[in-house]
Amino acid sequence: MAFNSAYDKLMRAFDGLELSRDLIASVRDYLQAKVANDQNEVMKTLTVIAALLLLPTFIVGLYGQNFQHHFPEIHWTWGYPFSWALIVVTTLLQLWFFRRKRWI
Repeated sequence: MAFNSAYDKLMRAFDGLELSRDLIASVRDYLQAKVANDQNEVMKTLTVIAALLLLPTFIVGLYGQNFQHHFPEIHWTWGYPFSWALIVVTTLLQLWFFRRKRWI
């Protein structure tokens, strides 16, 4: 009789342990998913910042080369304001696109 009672208590304790193990595993999975989502948001923000800096850097690098040939806008009177306008317009278009996609 005493062994039967001890066996029942041991089985209930074992079931409680298994339930606790499952609950802890669920909490761990939830926290890992939350960390992954937070990292995805950070990566999305960094990607947007990098994309916003990419086009102006390309335009400045293109017009900052040390040769005069094949760039007619270098000799224009409005060439410098044209390059600034190009930088501003492309940046604004990117901002519009990212806001439309709800990335920022």
